[in-house]
Amino acid sequence: MKRERLTTPVGIAKWASVHTPKPGFVEADGKTRGEAKFQIDVCFDPKDADWKAFGLDITARVKAIKGKNSPIKPEHDEEDKPTGRWFVTFKTSEKYKPGVLDKYGKAVPENVLVGNGSKVKVNYSPVPYEGFGGGI
Repeated sequence: MKRERLTTPVGIAKWASVHTPKPGFVEADGKTRGEAKFQIDVCFDPKDADWKAFGLDITARVKAIKGKNSPIKPEHDEEDKPTGRWFVTFKTSEKYKPGVLDKYGKAVPENVLVGNGSKVKVNYSPVPYEGFGGGI
């Protein structure tokens, strides 16, 4: 089955693990929970018209599958106060290494990190799921 490919509007990167997968959580007893994955949180300004269209599309997709879990979450600061921005976490298995490209379409070398505050767009495929109340 061919998946739909979409691109986000420009957002601000946080917690990017795009060159090296983020490892699973290691418990105190040394056991690892979860798999390693490539992941990035992208924050969006709710005043941005492109964000509004993106947010409405994702919300409609969640409603269409009668899901309860939206990937869109409010951003909070270090004191757990809402910033007014929203974020979405994009992730994929370590089996599917993402391409990391600059604005000219050239590959970003692995020694160049995508840091907090970088302006990014993410090419993604929305994948619905049924477990845990359903979502995208």
